[in-house]
Amino acid sequence: MRPFAYPLAIAMLAAASVTSAAAQDRPPPPLDCRFVERVGTALSEDLLIQLNEDYAGLEREISRRKTLRIESIDAMRFEGCRVITDATVTLERKIRRDAKGNTRVVGRVESISLPERRLCFAKHPKVAHMKLSNTAGIGARVYAWVAAKVHPVDRCVPFSL
Repeated sequence: MRPFAYPLAIAMLAAASVTSAAAQDRPPPPLDCRFVERVGTALSEDLLIQLNEDYAGLEREISRRKTLRIESIDAMRFEGCRVITDATVTLERKIRRDAKGNTRVVGRVESISLPERRLCFAKHPKVAHMKLSNTAGIGARVYAWVAAKVHPVDRCVPFSL
């Protein structure tokens, strides 16, 4: 038996009780951040694969001459309910050469359900750090767009067990 299998079985039972509480119109119990960290860490590779399938290559036009593209979502780390995600981005420019760089997005897990196999991020992730070669800041709206794609706020991320 793998060392993680026993806590995962307990976690699945706990998640099932949360789901049954919601079905009975009771407020769900508060999120256990240690549980989120353990499960999130175990599932981080699967979550990265799913996020890359959905968002790698996604582009946002900043102006007529500039387009920002998410190249890949590289790493995801869970610290309790807090999630720190690193991504690689490219700023394509028509006049100057393209700028390559990375970004770090920080957010929180809103819910996690093992029976439904999904993880939902909180609504307001933030870009904690963005570094692009030969480029000054590119604007708060662009940062918000990157954060909302790296930590999707419009849907939950499915995973497999």
